[in-house]
Amino acid sequence: VEGVEAVRSEGVCGAKSKNIVEVRKVLPDWIKTPSSAVIPFGAMERCLDDGANRDIAADLEKVVAALGAAGEGASPEALAHARELVMQLNAPRGLREEVESVLAAGKMGKGSSWEGMWEAVKRVWASKWGERAFYSCRRAGVHHGDVRMAVLVQPLVEAEYAFVSHTVNPANNDPK
Repeated sequence: VEGVEAVRSEGVCGAKSKNIVEVRKVLPDWIKTPSSAVIPFGAMERCLDDGANRDIAADLEKVVAALGAAGEGASPEALAHARELVMQLNAPRGLREEVESVLAAGKMGKGSSWEGMWEAVKRVWASKWGERAFYSCRRAGVHHGDVRMAVLVQPLVEAEYAFVSHTVNPANNDPK
């Protein structure tokens, strides 16, 4: 787990996390962005390898194998079962302390509950087996077992307005 500013190397996190760092460099001081931390690619897989999650990992492996064997006939129920298994994961020893340490260093820890944050992290990981994500990977020829998810952690910011700014059209990469 890293404060997002510390992420320098490829393969640690996704574009959103890296772009936050780049945007902060060019924004005027009066525009504030929330502090951020990233749980890197591969963290879910390391969590599954933890002894406390051995049974969950074995069950998930069976479900994922069945999904792969089902081809286009993979059922929404099987995908839902995979998501339910991920939601049962236990945090490996030390993860909570590491996350809380990074959040405190970025002054993000106030008012955060570990339980709520851990549930949110698992929901992100479980979304790997959402129908849209699963079938999109299949259509694109991406083996689902190769998909790794990083999690960007930011505090909820009370704001009058919220928006997403795109520098290019996300559907076709057109800058206009």
